[in-house]
Amino acid sequence: MKKSIVAIIFLLSSKIFFAQDLTSKKGEPYIPEAKDWSIGVDVGQVINYVNGFFKTNNNPVSSNAPINAYFISGKYFKNEKKVYRGSISIGFNSYNASNMVSDRIASTNSVSVFPAAVTMKENLWNRKTSLIGLSFGIENRRGKTRLQGLYGAEAGLSISHSKDKFTYGNVLNVSIITPVGVDSIADAMFSPIFGDADNISQNANTIIQGKVGNARILERNNGTAVTFGLRTFAGVEYFLLPKMSIGGEFGLGLAFTSGARSKTTWESIGQSINSNSSEINVGSTTTDGSKVSYIKFNSDNLNSIFGASAALKLNFYF
Repeated sequence: MKKSIVAIIFLLSSKIFFAQDLTSKKGEPYIPEAKDWSIGVDVGQVINYVNGFFKTNNNPVSSNAPINAYFISGKYFKNEKKVYRGSISIGFNSYNASNMVSDRIASTNSVSVFPAAVTMKENLWNRKTSLIGLSFGIENRRGKTRLQGLYGAEAGLSISHSKDKFTYGNVLNVSIITPVGVDSIADAMFSPIFGDADNISQNANTIIQGKVGNARILERNNGTAVTFGLRTFAGVEYFLLPKMSIGGEFGLGLAFTSGARSKTTWESIGQSINSNSSEINVGSTTTDGSKVSYIKFNSDNLNSIFGASAALKLNFYF
């Protein structure tokens, strides 16, 4: 993708694009004027969406793959050289992974009869993510032809959140005849997008008191993260038609992220270690996890607010 963007930017800067005519044959101005507005879209996101559409339709395994947040920008021209700009990035995604496992009660009670199929149950992993990002900045412009240079700075704020929910086909029970416990192998979830779910704990003491065997996750709330960032940018914009342009820009950003503490709900079998109770039960426990904060200073591809480095944008002015 980056190679394509660089090639287009190089093409825009070649001699054939240094046209001097600033009005069309119909007398329409190519260059925006004072009090003009614009709406811009990231061309790279459109290309990725089309590619993803054909890939997922040909690959059932990833047909529920998450969609990235979509970026829309707008501008207001105070005059021909100074522009106020803003953007919004929105994404709400839901992803499902399914793993088939044997029915543990059925396999315990049934007699093996070749070549009958093993009775199966379905484990489900649902991941939901959301992202909302806003930015505002000032853009300065240079150039007297249809090829314009631009540079400036902007600030942004984003809020993101993700949550995992697990549903298991084999329900835990403490029956003497057909008990069902947590299976550290069969209950471990995997997806071709996110890899291992890390939804099984084999630690017998540090997470849940009195736990017997393993524990498995029912719900994992990864917390809400808030990011604030500052960015400088520079790029070019070429007006293909009156008040319609294509352009690219590079940026350098500083972002600070603070995340809320995560919470995890576990399911397990266990018993209280005291003289009054020796009964084994199935129960759930919610535990607090870690929280993170960090600072990033790098090109835009590591900045969750402002999108990818070398963004290629199609702009419409009115």
